[in-house]
Amino acid sequence: MGNDFGVLSTVQRLRNQLSWRVRWCFPNLVSRFTSDRESYSLLDRAENAETLPDQDEEARVEVFWAAEFYGPSEVDALCESLDKLQWSAGLGFPRRESAADWVRRQREYGSGNAWYNIGVVADSKESREFVLTHNKMDLPKEVRFLKVDIHQFTPAITCVVVAFVLNESLKDIYFCGLKKKYKGRFFRGGRVISRRGPRDLKREAVEGARSEFKKMAKVWFGKTMPGYFCGVSADAMPTAELVVTKLEPLFLGRGVPFESWQDLVFNVRPTEVWSKPSKGGLKFTLGKSGIRREGVHLISSICEAETESQDYKHYGEGGRKYVSYAVEVFSDVLANYSVLGYLTENLKALKLSRSSLRLSRISKVKQLRVLEDIQKFFDQSLGAPVIASELKRRASHSSNFFYRYGDYSAPSRGPKKDLRSLRQFFAQATDHYSDTILVEEHSLREHFDQVANIISIRESVEAQKKTQVLTVLALFVAVLSMGITALQSRSWVEELKLLLTSIVPFI
Repeated sequence: MGNDFGVLSTVQRLRNQLSWRVRWCFPNLVSRFTSDRESYSLLDRAENAETLPDQDEEARVEVFWAAEFYGPSEVDALCESLDKLQWSAGLGFPRRESAADWVRRQREYGSGNAWYNIGVVADSKESREFVLTHNKMDLPKEVRFLKVDIHQFTPAITCVVVAFVLNESLKDIYFCGLKKKYKGRFFRGGRVISRRGPRDLKREAVEGARSEFKKMAKVWFGKTMPGYFCGVSADAMPTAELVVTKLEPLFLGRGVPFESWQDLVFNVRPTEVWSKPSKGGLKFTLGKSGIRREGVHLISSICEAETESQDYKHYGEGGRKYVSYAVEVFSDVLANYSVLGYLTENLKALKLSRSSLRLSRISKVKQLRVLEDIQKFFDQSLGAPVIASELKRRASHSSNFFYRYGDYSAPSRGPKKDLRSLRQFFAQATDHYSDTILVEEHSLREHFDQVANIISIRESVEAQKKTQVLTVLALFVAVLSMGITALQSRSWVEELKLLLTSIVPFI
């Protein structure tokens, strides 16, 4: 009886192991229990219904922005790129001064807070739609045209903001994913099989489309006019997008519910939504948690059902008026936020440089490499103190952050219901990061000087030890040579005996 029970337990264990391996290899074909399929099917239908927008709703991705930063180390490459493109300003600016000449003049004689509107850049293959546009180039297939602005914040800082106005075929890419009915799927992770329902799959579809837009913008900058972010990490490049909805706003005042379709596009707290007092204007968020490790991405939105604002009256009729308005308004916001992105990346580089050069980890073999790394750091950070100092002076006056289309505000995070000014937010954040970089950079330079001095002292001590060894070795060789020479000649022995006999007679 006992043997039969042992055999049955062994068979049952083998059966369970086989069942687990089959389910691991085919997680979406094999389920543990038959009832699971029915319960998961009911759950999928409920999640698809909860996250389904209204039939008449629309959510169009009209524009995708990217901003690149150019300091003293990157400005020459920027001017060369602009010379090749031969771009110049549109209406309101003299044609004789190209964009490259304007940047050079601002670097040499400018005082900062200058703006150069290159305007529309059309696809060179689409000449019929943009007859009056003189700035043209080969554009990515996803892009209908570009809107390019150059911001000169200080004499040492240039920022280029490019708005990629998307083609009609891509505008509904988010909404098509939201309307699609998904069936939950199982995924292997580590040694666990987890399930993702329709809500997770829809969110991943939106994030996947957003990642493709980011990749397109970063590749364009890397090929056309690479700057600081392309040299450090293209993932750190600030990007943004414009989502135009028809009936419901993307940013709900009470916060986006977890069950709503807005949550799948971008969920943000109400205190992080910036807008102007006029109803129906552009609203945007500066990211879920500010500057993040993977870079910052800003979401802006306009709801057509709330367009009581007078901001669009000069931009014509139809859906294009929102695009025209947004590409002009949002350029200032993204440009200022790119400055914070630059300061954050610099601060991160300083911290990594400090932690990577610990004296206890420096071996004799790596000393020369460490000195080369220190020299490389001084070369790369040559313009960082200058830029940080200029930005700190700029942040001392909030009027330097004045926007051409008025200031924005967001609800206060505290118990008070006061509004926070975007102008003051940028001024305070820029001052904080700039001051931190100046202190950290000065401290790090002193640390590196000490490391270099200690390595030099180590090298001197090692050199002295080697010199002493060589001196003793040379003296030993000389004595040995004298001994060998003395053994070869016996005359000195007799002379020594005569000398000693004359001095001491009894010897």
